[in-house]
Amino acid sequence: MRLRSSRQRTPATQSTPRPIRRPVAAAALAGAAALSVHAGNIPVPNASFESPTTDYAVPMIDAWATVPQPVWYDEGQWGGPWYQTTGVFLNADPGIENLDGQQAAFIFALPEVGVFQDYNSRDYSQAEPSHAFDVTYQPGLAYELTAGVVGNGGGMQEGVTLALRLYYLDDAGQPVTVAETTVVNSAEIFGDRTFLVDYTVRVPEVRADDAWTGRHLGIGFISTVGFDQPGGYWDVDNVRLRSISRARLENPTFADGTFAFTVMGEPHTDYDVRHTNDLSVPGEQWAESGTVTTDEAGHALFTDSSPLAELRFYTAQEAP
Repeated sequence: MRLRSSRQRTPATQSTPRPIRRPVAAAALAGAAALSVHAGNIPVPNASFESPTTDYAVPMIDAWATVPQPVWYDEGQWGGPWYQTTGVFLNADPGIENLDGQQAAFIFALPEVGVFQDYNSRDYSQAEPSHAFDVTYQPGLAYELTAGVVGNGGGMQEGVTLALRLYYLDDAGQPVTVAETTVVNSAEIFGDRTFLVDYTVRVPEVRADDAWTGRHLGIGFISTVGFDQPGGYWDVDNVRLRSISRARLENPTFADGTFAFTVMGEPHTDYDVRHTNDLSVPGEQWAESGTVTTDEAGHALFTDSSPLAELRFYTAQEAP
């Protein structure tokens, strides 16, 4: 699987704000319209690599496809068949203490080795795609992929890299990278290899005119080591994918010199509130108003008692 890159938006321009306006008089205003899109956890088949079961290690992973063998790979030179470069293993004692379940995946630190999953992918046992992972990018939602990773295995060198990727399938069914996070091997980070470290890659809120809107979403873990540092292996486990809806600003009120509204978003999440007097000002230049944290229902009250002089517009985005 060779993923082509797609132009990325910077966080400052990731979405067009849906602001709420503070009135110059004590008149109530309707809040931003509620979004109809659904946000939440997205099931990933065999997300913790518990299948197939093994009493040691096997070069097979149910529901996950392996990157096809590249033309440069020579079994004699690189120590064995390409299909053995990924698989699942049993977490025998002493092992990784915070593993989810009993097994995890291994990925050799050789160029282009990796596993992926999308609507058209096939694992080792499938002649045709099962289409079990049927997820499309929807406007108004951001997407976030998180996985536990352990490096430094098998004599891996410092600085060796692994990519976590979110991509889409184009008209030809080919993968195009939308967002990527690089994991860099470090003995300081991974130490004695007893703990998974969470890494996350995120696609900002999808817009109607994005190339990936409505396209099938794919996830991948790909070794990006150079030919100058091959060797060793990564362990990956507990793959989590979620969609995140844009915060909504609702229930505006103005009383006793204080303007207030409710931020509605993901539960137990911090949101940065910003404001401007001029909607032509770019979002990254809006002034900071404060940060609120939503409760179990995803609601947080924001108040502003600053002097009322002119129109002020507000927006809220999930804090980094």
